Amino acid sequence: MNFITLVIGKIIIKLSRLAGHSGTALAGKIMETLNPRLLNSLNKQIPEGVIVVTGTNGKTTTTKMIVELLESEEAKVFTNKSGSNFTRGILSAMADKATIFGRLNYDIAVLELDEAYFKHFAKRVNPRVALVTNLFRDQLDRYGEVATTADHIRQALRYSESAVLYAGDPQVVDLKSALPNDAKVTYFGVSAKLRKQLPNDNELHGDAEAKKVSAPDSLVSLQKFKVTKGVSKATFKSDKNSHDTTLQLRGTYNALNATAAVAVVKSLIPAIPSKRLIGALSEIRPAFGRGEVFKVNDAQVIFGLVKNPAGFNQNIKTLVTSSTKKLLIIINDNFADGRDVSWLWDVDVDPLSKFKGKIYIAGIRAEDMALRLKYAGIKYEQVSHDPVGLFNELTESKGELAVLPTYTAMMGLRKTMQASGLAKEIY
Repeated sequence: MNFITLVIGKIIIKLSRLAGHSGTALAGKIMETLNPRLLNSLNKQIPEGVIVVTGTNGKTTTTKMIVELLESEEAKVFTNKSGSNFTRGILSAMADKATIFGRLNYDIAVLELDEAYFKHFAKRVNPRVALVTNLFRDQLDRYGEVATTADHIRQALRYSESAVLYAGDPQVVDLKSALPNDAKVTYFGVSAKLRKQLPNDNELHGDAEAKKVSAPDSLVSLQKFKVTKGVSKATFKSDKNSHDTTLQLRGTYNALNATAAVAVVKSLIPAIPSKRLIGALSEIRPAFGRGEVFKVNDAQVIFGLVKNPAGFNQNIKTLVTSSTKKLLIIINDNFADGRDVSWLWDVDVDPLSKFKGKIYIAGIRAEDMALRLKYAGIKYEQVSHDPVGLFNELTESKGELAVLPTYTAMMGLRKTMQASGLAKEIY
């Protein structure tokens, strides 16, 4: 049965890609329907088990970091590069890489999983390690309040062998109670000075009633972060020692993602010297759409995915700098973006009042973003329902263009850039 299902799945993936699609969801859905045991069967081909990365922000970047750190230690790692983080997307990615006889030639898997779908995956494939990055209000039409998202993850953690949790978020720390009694729990964290730059959801929304709890001790913590002449430099503490490195990824938030990645690998393989792991961070480039930089026509373009207030705030602080000449914000409300765009009113757009470049807005819900800026007293140049056309126009002149798109907007631009040979496909 596995053989027949995999042949069908591979044909669907191939045809879907020829048609210009990623080939993940449809193939996975059909294979899951034909053979509900296929995911379990493929998972058994991975001897060192599965690491799951979940949480509101930072999943794709942190997953990529964990993969590349393990690969630097010569491990053969399977991952869902496309970021398709529902169960059917994972199944499709596994089937794509497996032989038609169901063999996966990998040592370990590192998978990004949607917060709500994590529980469905965990019931079928007990994760060896579950990393929870953070919990923020996100896609209110899907998740509702943060407590609902936390409950989804809590249900999944009951099936996990161990967990790595963010010590700076009390709601994440509280998830420890969901794990089995014999499960190992590890924490990653940040220094008190940097914590002010990385507010958790309660702090972000000014919740005066939020309970104050002492952060647990961290296996790995981010101690310092600064940018000098365009170079990001970070100091991490691990094994009671401090280690310095440079990062190719911009912003304090990505330095925190790096902290999480090192903590996961250290919890998995304690014998690896922290200095070596932290040094390997300097070779890791941004994940697709998360700080990627491209040369398009005469412009230098940098992408920063936005999907909730916390991520939007960090991108404004990190990507919109004194060298940025133009800012393009693209807001869609397709299913993958979240239908409810009321979250735009929780974004701190005030820093844009000091932005000396020009602001452009596009997308299905461009008017909603324009209204948000108008009420903040921030001027913009143009509102458009043709993101690709506006993007092409803005890249015809020199200077740095920062693009802050929602997920489907980003994928639409990437497809255009792939057709022009400017960006690689992300299977």
